[in-house]
Amino acid sequence: MPSRTGRLLPACVISITGIAALGPVASANASELPSITARYSVGAGPNSVAISPDGSRIMTSNGTGNNASIILRSTGVVTNVTVGGSPRGVAITPDGVEAYVTNNGTNTVSVITMASAVVNKTIGVGTSPGKAAFTGDGTTALIPNGGASTISKISVASQVGAGTITGPGLAGIGCLTPNAGGTRFFACLEGGVKSIGTFTASDSTVGSLGQGGCSWAVFAPNGTLYASCTNLNRVIQVGSPFTAVTNALTLTSTPGAIAIDPAGTRLFVAGTSPSTVTVIQPGGGILATTSISGTPEYIGVSNGGEYVLVATSEGNLIVLNSTGTQVLSTFSLGGTPSDLVVARSGDFAAIALSSTNEVVVVRLPPAEIVGENIPTAPIQQYAPAPGEACGVNPPTWVDFQALGSLRTVGWGQSWAQWPNEGRGGTVCSRQPYYTSVGTWEIR
Repeated sequence: MPSRTGRLLPACVISITGIAALGPVASANASELPSITARYSVGAGPNSVAISPDGSRIMTSNGTGNNASIILRSTGVVTNVTVGGSPRGVAITPDGVEAYVTNNGTNTVSVITMASAVVNKTIGVGTSPGKAAFTGDGTTALIPNGGASTISKISVASQVGAGTITGPGLAGIGCLTPNAGGTRFFACLEGGVKSIGTFTASDSTVGSLGQGGCSWAVFAPNGTLYASCTNLNRVIQVGSPFTAVTNALTLTSTPGAIAIDPAGTRLFVAGTSPSTVTVIQPGGGILATTSISGTPEYIGVSNGGEYVLVATSEGNLIVLNSTGTQVLSTFSLGGTPSDLVVARSGDFAAIALSSTNEVVVVRLPPAEIVGENIPTAPIQQYAPAPGEACGVNPPTWVDFQALGSLRTVGWGQSWAQWPNEGRGGTVCSRQPYYTSVGTWEIR
């Protein structure tokens, strides 16, 4: 969201149910859509899943099994490793060599060598630790301690404690969300009216932003932070210097999990009451509100941006198009999801199923329309009424098939010679195009 000041602007809310609203899906062949390609049995109660940077291994922490599972994808072999009590989260170092499993019941971290599946160190941390996060250079592990309201720092090289971060905003801290470079982190919380903040590994304290129930967050490619705040029913924006909320947008559905497309052009927010996916333009307003079946728990975007994946508490995976406005497919996962992660390679996702003690691998094929070129419509332009902003009242002739519900979206102001009988003036322009997943979109 490029704007750093003011509030998120209100926008027309588009309610879309099913796939008819934006025309037929071009990719009718099911093999061209995401599907389950593998299913692995892991330890009891998997609650967190991680994928190694090269995609060769998938790992879970298993809360009721008191172990962690390492899946070697090339052979399908699953190795269970005994760790501390009630493991709650697993994170893999940026180089893929080790994994940190946080043991919520014993206030420790088990450091596991991935290749040998052996615990090489157990490190004491604060009370009730949650999932670790790493600095981008791989030198420091950060552990949120929900019961101690602190963040423990661990030196990855020496595997010893390297200090503690404190602050008024850390009461009930549940997890950490890093930015793309692993230089700044968001302290997400577990419910309640509590403060939040961001910090770097070199900080000794975390400041407060005074927001409530902000348990999900994502950093945009430009470094701006967006968090969904359940207690306030809104999505907030925080930009540099990260000391104050710069934008806030109230949603009609209780916001939960949040994701952003790779280009940073759309935010996708899972709404639980009612069940929706709200699509937000960074720095702007709501682009669409798509109704879905079931209660969304986890949401992710394929690394190519082709698909939005929504795992529901009912055990289904809903696949939406790249804009989050069209349901492409819905299929059963076979269990209750407890985490969802997209591989760095972008060709698959891993979903942990707590009710069946499994991990399923979902293939993410490139979204292609075989044998067809992807058409782009001519640029649309119209001359607005004097003093009227672009997109407020576009003429009806812009509403060709499948773009009627997007008639106010994507208009930008420019100048052309043809208005006012050739004397020139302001024109509103936009570029429609047909996407590789069979829908119309606006540039």
